[in-house]
Amino acid sequence: MDQRFRGRKAVLLWLLLACTVAAATEAASFLFLSVLEKQIVSPGDLRALRIRASSASALSGTGTRVTYVAESRATPWDKKHVVHPYLGFVGAPAFNAGGNRESIGFANARPSAGSLLRRASEGQAGRPIAFPPKRGSGTMHIGVFGGSVAEQLAMFHADALAEELRKDPRERDREIVVWPFALGSYKQPQQILTLEYALSLGAEFDVIVEVDGFNEVALAPLELRDRGTNPFFPAGWRWRIQDIHDPQAISLLGQISYLKQKRVEYATLAARAPAAYSFAIGFLWRALDRNLSGKIHRRETALQYYPWRTTQYAITGPQYPERKDGELVRDIAEHWKRSSVLMSETARSRGSLYLHYLQPNQYDPGSKPMNASERSVAYNEKQPYKPWVERGYPVLREKGGELAEEGVRFHDLSMMFQNIREPLYNDDCCHFGKTGKEMVMRRIAMDILAALHETP
Repeated sequence: MDQRFRGRKAVLLWLLLACTVAAATEAASFLFLSVLEKQIVSPGDLRALRIRASSASALSGTGTRVTYVAESRATPWDKKHVVHPYLGFVGAPAFNAGGNRESIGFANARPSAGSLLRRASEGQAGRPIAFPPKRGSGTMHIGVFGGSVAEQLAMFHADALAEELRKDPRERDREIVVWPFALGSYKQPQQILTLEYALSLGAEFDVIVEVDGFNEVALAPLELRDRGTNPFFPAGWRWRIQDIHDPQAISLLGQISYLKQKRVEYATLAARAPAAYSFAIGFLWRALDRNLSGKIHRRETALQYYPWRTTQYAITGPQYPERKDGELVRDIAEHWKRSSVLMSETARSRGSLYLHYLQPNQYDPGSKPMNASERSVAYNEKQPYKPWVERGYPVLREKGGELAEEGVRFHDLSMMFQNIREPLYNDDCCHFGKTGKEMVMRRIAMDILAALHETP
């Protein structure tokens, strides 16, 4: 009897020890995961991260994964985009099936948090609003144009803009609808062409917001120097319209495809019960996913700037005259300025308010203090964009000053993070996280209010 009791006691003790170790592992993993993501992470946050990883890398499938469609002219290294006859490229319909991408190639506009439309569509995640936007006394339609930073601002942080606008009693009861007409890698003249295209299809905006500058000085010179493509052609143009036969380029494509497939597989495994509710498994998956994401990014960058020159006119566009680096940057900045003037004049002719912002970037000297942690993530001495930002941003600021003198509502945000020591940037390109984006959106909201209600 005593021996049987001792045996049961030993089993219970081992079970208790196992439970204690499991609980301690889960607690430690929760802390590590929260530090890794720089926020308190819940199971719901893990689910959202897994969906995002699957959506970004899925090759096929349904449910939480995005379904790709075969596109004869889809970008080989970026199947989120398809060639467009007027705008260079737009979002593939498969990335927003049933929404605005089906008709115009850009993401859905949705009612902002706290609005009557959002409350009326409770349980529907804020139903999308049909294109085109139409002005009305009870609604403020805001079109956001630019590259990937502007795209992220409009798609994921519109609520911060609406919240700030509604602090003004005069705007408290208005519906705030933010339309994302920005897209990753867009640079002028794509923004102005997108605006004109949307207007030609019947769009009416109360406010037009342009957030750009980085792509113009970072991407355009590389198009010319590395690829022989006219700097005012869309980014990655040769990859978007020509077949690929180079063995090294094909190898990079194969590696990217394989890594993306593994990323989806691991996210799918981590999403299965009971693994989906474990912080320990979530931490291991997230660490692995970040590693895979980094490998994909490095290979996509290598492919994007693969030094393969061609003389085909459809790929290179008009031959650009020889320019020294400083002269090329001035050409690009002057083109950027002219494009902004045209957007401002177009907005004014349509009764819309236009605001133009120069986005901040970490390679702009003196623009952000960085600790070792942020620097390890966001600053790469070998980043091809770095020397062009260093050359280009002073000229953009100069041209921005000229815009303001000529009556364009231009706002220089390049030094917005100058005194902020908190880590903000989350990659070595140009993107910053939630805190930085909400700062930008709140600043834009304050500028909108000041412009709308200024005394003549």
